[in-house]
Amino acid sequence: MSWGPKQLAKRVLRSIPRKGDAELARLQNAPRYTPMETTLLGPTLRTPDGPSFRSAYRSIFEHRIYEFATTEASPLIIDGGANIGLSVIFFRSLYPACRVIAFEPDPELASYCRGNIDAMGYEGVDLRECALWSSNTTLTFHREGADGGSLANAALERQGTVSVPTQRLRDVLSEAESRVALLKLDIEGAETEVLRDCRDALGHVDRVFVEYHSFADREQTCDEILSILRHAGFRFQAIPENHAPRPFLERPVMGGMDFQMNIFAYR
Repeated sequence: MSWGPKQLAKRVLRSIPRKGDAELARLQNAPRYTPMETTLLGPTLRTPDGPSFRSAYRSIFEHRIYEFATTEASPLIIDGGANIGLSVIFFRSLYPACRVIAFEPDPELASYCRGNIDAMGYEGVDLRECALWSSNTTLTFHREGADGGSLANAALERQGTVSVPTQRLRDVLSEAESRVALLKLDIEGAETEVLRDCRDALGHVDRVFVEYHSFADREQTCDEILSILRHAGFRFQAIPENHAPRPFLERPVMGGMDFQMNIFAYR
């Protein structure tokens, strides 16, 4: 069976709650880093890791952290860190005519992302198999196999390293033909460098989502990110993601990080 854009959007956003808990439990309890398929969002999608799919699904489709309202019929969205494409699916479900420029540097995950976009029947998604950075170059990417690969964090390495091309976000913003409705940056530690480079190029961006990653062995730069956003004319909300319940007593390190926070910037 094939779905048109509007029918598929309704199916994705409205019929999901009617799914039982069985499929979510199957994904959550699957062995880590084991390729599998799911029809949770309608068409058959592929994932290299069930638990990370479940985690992303919880944030994106249950908590709907990327949801925003606009009167634009075809808003432009820049998706930095598209992973296997769940965020792209959400954006297209929210606004079927939206234009998405998606970045995913891990070659394997980019393949999953492209396949899932095709499975949903989406056309016109600009998927770029490269990392966002402060220059156009080639850098070492540490692969994790699910949702933790990074340019910045060798502690996350699980499947070795690969060389990946990078694209300068500043150039992407300057070449945009319209205002950017949403700039999403879930780029595993590269966010400060990227925002630092384009601090004065955010004028035609309406909203910014940043997942800030605090590496335990490095200086924290959350204050710099907030300063960049404030001077660019944004207000923001900040919500801790992974944090210690009693930081004065213990600060566990997970994946090389001692803290993560989601930043929502808006005008």
